[in-house]
Amino acid sequence: MGVFIYTNCVDLQTVDIGLGPFSVTHSRSKVVDFSVGFYEDGNAILIPPPAVENRLLACTKPFRLETWLTLMLFATILPVILWQHSEFYWIHYRDKCPTLGNKYFVILGVLIGQCILMSFLRFPKLLPVINQLEELPGSHLKWVVLRGTALDSLFLDASSGVYKTIGGIVIYQRGALIDVHLDGVHLVASGGYAYIAGKSNLESSLYEDYTRTGKCRLSIAKQEFFKINVAFAFSKNSPLKAFMDEKYNFENEAGLVIYWKKIYGAAPTGGKCGKVKQSDTGPKSLSLTDFQGAFIILIIGFGLTSLVFLFEQFPFIYRSLCRLSFFNNCRGTSAI
Repeated sequence: MGVFIYTNCVDLQTVDIGLGPFSVTHSRSKVVDFSVGFYEDGNAILIPPPAVENRLLACTKPFRLETWLTLMLFATILPVILWQHSEFYWIHYRDKCPTLGNKYFVILGVLIGQCILMSFLRFPKLLPVINQLEELPGSHLKWVVLRGTALDSLFLDASSGVYKTIGGIVIYQRGALIDVHLDGVHLVASGGYAYIAGKSNLESSLYEDYTRTGKCRLSIAKQEFFKINVAFAFSKNSPLKAFMDEKYNFENEAGLVIYWKKIYGAAPTGGKCGKVKQSDTGPKSLSLTDFQGAFIILIIGFGLTSLVFLFEQFPFIYRSLCRLSFFNNCRGTSAI
């Protein structure tokens, strides 16, 4: 009997109820009726795992930008003040100035700076590729969306903002609309792609991939967007809708919905892969590539000191050239 009913429904291409997590949207509500929403699901972005920050700028991490600007300002002004002070000090006090203590302080400051730099290098910071949907168009990632979902219509029908930007690429980029959920997961795992879908589905895929491979090949962007209700779908004016709503409300009031969500809810996200944890990196052995920022500072410092040296020696060089020119002119006059 069940086989006959199922076959008959397929032949007629009509069903009375869709028992599944259907997203409630305005366009869909025009052709079908939805039950009471049994949970709210946000959408998120499945992206490649966080990467270690750029080693070239690691030397600047101990301080924020405002602190570095303040230090540069003091480094520009203080030499002039100290130079004037030394001139005044030299005129009034002819005794020998103690310098050994100052040298100790300089060495201590250098050691402290090196220790801070080493700590930032040995414990690198993990940075996510993107944190929210607005950052996606400016990243190096391509994105894919599952065909026929609420996100499909959201991006394609958008008239402004980041939704329109993403929808424009979805229209013109070949392969941006996919038909199978696992295809999007595999594209992200291969690198260079972001997969936009429901957060609960992405969390389950993240956990399954980590369980299967034992590696964090995937991660989820921090900020979710476009939260929607999920419900069952009915044909228009179906008598089953009122019956299902009544039964669901009864179960909800009895606390069964909360109980079922705890037991059969979204799978855990794999611990290590769910959130960015700086402790996961641990201390690492350093190589020459880790010190590229320090070498940049060395090159810049050497260049600046060379320019200052040439600037200070310019008067002496100029006088020497003038004397040499005068001497040659005198020799030429004597020969005549």
